[in-house]
Amino acid sequence: MKYKWTRKIVGKLPQTFVEERKKVIKNSFAGNRKQLEEQVIESLCRQVRQVLIFAIIFIIGLAAMAVAYVTQDREIVITRNDRGEDAKEESLEIKTKEGKETYQLEVRPRGYKKSEITQVLKRGKKYLEKYLKGNNKSLNEVKENLNMPEQIPGENIQLQWESDDLTIINTEGKVFLDDVKSPVIVWITARMKCQGQEEIFKTPVCVVPRKGKKKVTQADKLMAMIRKMEENNLTKQKFSIPKEIEGNKISVEGENQKFPTIIFLGIFIIVYLWYRENERYKKQAIVVKAEARREYPIIISKLVLYLEIGMSVPNVFEEIYKEYKKSGRSMFVYEVIGKCCRQISFGVSQVEVFQELGDQLDLASYRKLSSMLAQSITRGSDDLFIRLKAEEEDAFFERKEYAKQQGEEASTKLLAPMILMLVIILTLLMFPALSTFS
Repeated sequence: MKYKWTRKIVGKLPQTFVEERKKVIKNSFAGNRKQLEEQVIESLCRQVRQVLIFAIIFIIGLAAMAVAYVTQDREIVITRNDRGEDAKEESLEIKTKEGKETYQLEVRPRGYKKSEITQVLKRGKKYLEKYLKGNNKSLNEVKENLNMPEQIPGENIQLQWESDDLTIINTEGKVFLDDVKSPVIVWITARMKCQGQEEIFKTPVCVVPRKGKKKVTQADKLMAMIRKMEENNLTKQKFSIPKEIEGNKISVEGENQKFPTIIFLGIFIIVYLWYRENERYKKQAIVVKAEARREYPIIISKLVLYLEIGMSVPNVFEEIYKEYKKSGRSMFVYEVIGKCCRQISFGVSQVEVFQELGDQLDLASYRKLSSMLAQSITRGSDDLFIRLKAEEEDAFFERKEYAKQQGEEASTKLLAPMILMLVIILTLLMFPALSTFS
């Protein structure tokens, strides 16, 4: 027998779970009791197989990730931008005995060769001579803030500003005119650094006072070491920093959150796969009930028609089932009728068969029909035709109401696409007009 191992697992499931699945499948399965039980076992086996296969793959994947994490180089690989591009930042988590702290490592773009540095510094000096004045007419008549960048755009040059009077101009280029009573000359110095080589640019501008130094922690010292590593590997496209320095842990921010996220996602998928099979049969039951509800007026009308010409209820059911088989369709309600015909031919009590018909279709209209048919057997069938005739009228009225309800639901479902289409049409109409304004 195929998949014996899954059948063994299914055999150990709680009986209440099996009965619940049988109840769900019965609402859309027209086979006999043995076939129903086999269908339940097959459904549970399919469910167990899906869950176990995914769980095994998930565990193997987690184990592979854990092995890769343990055996990988104890370094963090960082890629820097090309020359002329902006610097980027990498968030690093440093874990020491004092606790965990997050730092931003500035990764500068790829550096220059030694032969290129002199020309780069000359270009930086020309840039400062041209743009340092900002919106002022000249550096000899400074009334507005200066343009004092920390880095030359498009060049790997770091700037450090110094001033002989920080009360007038700060390092951000802000000019404090309130304290200036008469023309004051302030000399500022820009130290241009490029990969360890330094060039001095001196002109009458100033720098902001340095901020008070905070207490240097162990993490600050480690970050200084990491920045030094970044500077030493400035000419390399990629460089690495260790994940552990002097017993302190270093990691990229958010890296340690990957495992919990993956584990949570895996558990979520396992739960989804476990309940998906049951939900599939529930949705199937909803579909077959809707079909049975639509077919009920037709079945009642055929019952009235054939009973009027003198046929018995079992013969009417046989005729309805034959017509259904000729149509080539596949509908649960007619399969249930065919099942009733087979049970009656095997000698099962008609009362029991009709009661099972109402229970399996599980709709008020079919339960009412099964009750009328069962009563016609126990009390006689004198008034069955009259009651079915009245039921036929009620059924067609209910069908009209059901069709009206379906139409309202369809219009509601179409509302969202219609609104979306309206927005698209309005956008297409307004775009040319807005373009002319811009």
